Amino acid sequence: MNTRHHFLLVLLLCSYSADALVPINLRVERVAERDAVGIDTPTPLFSWAYESDESRGEPLPASMTLTVARNEPDLNAFPLWQSSVRGATSLRYAGTALGSSRRLWWRVCN
Repeated sequence: MNTRHHFLLVLLLCSYSADALVPINLRVERVAERDAVGIDTPTPLFSWAYESDESRGEPLPASMTLTVARNEPDLNAFPLWQSSVRGATSLRYAGTALGSSRRLWWRVCN
């Protein structure tokens, strides 16, 4: 039996200091976050890039935290899944099984 999973993934950005590298071009399963409706995998791939300013010459942040939750308040209090990302710009969801036809929120912060 082939079960299809459909998700609407909503991105929430963290606040950053003026000198921090900010994640941009946020994607879920290689789809721009604003179009990430109907994602049909129980383990979506989250990815991003960093705003680049060649003159800054800064390395990637040593660690970022990706958080996924059922609603915005749960990102802080009761996330479904949270994981650290070191030296990468993508991470595949590895939390508890996601049910189909759900709206999920996610954010990536340093």
